[in-house]
Amino acid sequence: MLILPALKRLENLHVFSVAGISSVSDDFVVEFVARLGHNLQELVLSDSTNLTDASMKAIAEVCPGILALNLVNLIKLTDSAVGYLANGCQALEKLILCRNTFSDEGIAAFLEASGELLQELSLNNVKKVNTDTAISLATKSRKLQRVFGCIQITDTFLNGHSNAEVKIVGLKMTPLLEHCRVLIPDNPFKY
Repeated sequence: MLILPALKRLENLHVFSVAGISSVSDDFVVEFVARLGHNLQELVLSDSTNLTDASMKAIAEVCPGILALNLVNLIKLTDSAVGYLANGCQALEKLILCRNTFSDEGIAAFLEASGELLQELSLNNVKKVNTDTAISLATKSRKLQRVFGCIQITDTFLNGHSNAEVKIVGLKMTPLLEHCRVLIPDNPFKY
């Protein structure tokens, strides 16, 4: 909370991370987005384990244009959190939900309401994700380019979806970096 007055001067702040800072509270997030959320494009809250749905409600109300949100390991979040995001953050292109307890129905409802622009989704260790999410991915997330860590995705989905641009990273027995494109400069020794 003591850093908020200093942050207030950063009127054009677009990317903000408090990753791994366990002392970050809902009060901080609510106050931060109230002061600086209007220009925010990317917010990283991973491993800020004290955060609850109250933070997501504040983000949804103040940051409708946010493009990327990292919510890794925020175990106090419930399906209400993704409900707030679905209703308020409709511009999301990248959503990282690893190691959370969201339900299959909650993730599917988010995708149904707000998955149209989503390009990247990470569901690694979201153990309840299942059929509803897969159906919503297939029908609503047409711009999705990458899904990571969803072990419930079946061969039927992998071989039967209609979006050739979708890259599913982390399949069993496939090289992890297979999806990466490496650009080799014309002259690698030129600085």
